Amino acid sequence: MKKAMLVVMVLGLLGAGPVARTVEVKLTEYRIEMPIQLRAGGTLFKVTNAGGMFHRFEIEGNGIEKEIESGLDAGQTKTLKLDLEPGVYE
Repeated sequence: MKKAMLVVMVLGLLGAGPVARTVEVKLTEYRIEMPIQLRAGGTLFKVTNAGGMFHRFEIEGNGIEKEIESGLDAGQTKTLKLDLEPGVYE
């Protein structure tokens, strides 16, 4: 089973705290649709599995390694809240 991986460039600095933005993410077979550049700070990833197969969503980098632990079945939407520091993420 393949994990969905992505690269996120985080620019600027907003500081820790509450969610500053919601980022919509759409997963399908062999494709991830989301912005590739975000500002640092509180971020809520709203992840939808628009494909027909089970998918996983994970963010790694700058000391962060977080995922939607139970994954997403076809048609499911789940969220992942992170406080992103400036840097590059997968």
